[in-house]
Amino acid sequence: MEEICSKFMPVSNTKLTAHHKIKQMRAILFVVLISLFFVGNLHAQERLTGIRQERVNQGSSTFPDSSQSSDTLQPQQQDNYGGIGMIIESFYRLYYSYPENINDLLAFIDYYDFPEVFNGLISNLHKNRNEIRVNKTGNHLIITAGKEVIYDEEMRSPCDELSYDLPFYLQNILIFDKNGVSIDSEELVNEFKKEIKQVKLHFDKVERKDGAAVYVLLSYTLSDGLSPMCGSDYKISDYKYFDQVGDFLSVFVRKNKISKIIFMTPIFINK
Repeated sequence: MEEICSKFMPVSNTKLTAHHKIKQMRAILFVVLISLFFVGNLHAQERLTGIRQERVNQGSSTFPDSSQSSDTLQPQQQDNYGGIGMIIESFYRLYYSYPENINDLLAFIDYYDFPEVFNGLISNLHKNRNEIRVNKTGNHLIITAGKEVIYDEEMRSPCDELSYDLPFYLQNILIFDKNGVSIDSEELVNEFKKEIKQVKLHFDKVERKDGAAVYVLLSYTLSDGLSPMCGSDYKISDYKYFDQVGDFLSVFVRKNKISKIIFMTPIFINK
């Protein structure tokens, strides 16, 4: 338990002062929360635009009516735990995963300094932490406070969403500091983009399937190297492009004290 929570404890960084890190954490949350408030969560958008219309027509119960969703903060939901869906969604967007327990969730909340509108919710979560349970049942995340269900939604997964929400994952580069905290550093993101662009210059074109470029979502750590996050018919070991990407990332993460980086890229090849 201590290991899970410790990753959210602020640490010194040679490139980021404590003041700048706080501003960046607030900036991350501002963008995420404003997006959620005005646009709604991705599943709600899918229902409105018909991206998953086939599943809706089949009567799937995994997409409850958006007016009942715990992912958006509605005026009528200003109860003890109103807004918890937005916090869970923020967690996913910063980690592509979900909290394992209440301590994990509270450590995330405390580290990222949520806006004052969430103070009541956060206070209740802290006050009732001994009664709150986080459970993963099938593909649902269910959070209970005593006998009350305060959150019950389908868990998102990048591997399920790449086919219809590729731009979201293409534009996001998740960088984790040495404690495993997802950080927002424009400097590091720009450095990463610059370096990987140099690697791409050594290749002529991208792998294609049915006329469309093939993309892969990857994670990199020093211990595991470059690893696909989703199943694919394409093995990264078959491509020299990924050898060069791995070489540059080995230097990049050591130099910047990064524990993990997650990004999406086309598969580049030579003619």
